[in-house]
Amino acid sequence: MTANNPHEAVAAALSKVSLFQDLDENERLLLAHSVRRSNFKPGEVVVQHLDEDDDVYIILSGTLIASIISPEGREVAFDPLEEGQCPMAWCNFGR
Repeated sequence: MTANNPHEAVAAALSKVSLFQDLDENERLLLAHSVRRSNFKPGEVVVQHLDEDDDVYIILSGTLIASIISPEGREVAFDPLEEGQCPMAWCNFGR
């Protein structure tokens, strides 16, 4: 597989995500055809804590810094997440 078309690039990225590592190459390519890619600008909010969101986000490139607002009103930031990580796996905490 070459990563010359967008679907192949997404399938290659999915192979680095533990959630999808048990899928074979054809299954990841099939999944890649059904995803919707989004680009976010630095500082842009992807999803807010307690939002109703059924989407799964996978970082294909760049870094994501997740944060919540504490009961005292302070922003609490978590360790940065990098390419191949899936932040939604732990975003339900606190529900």
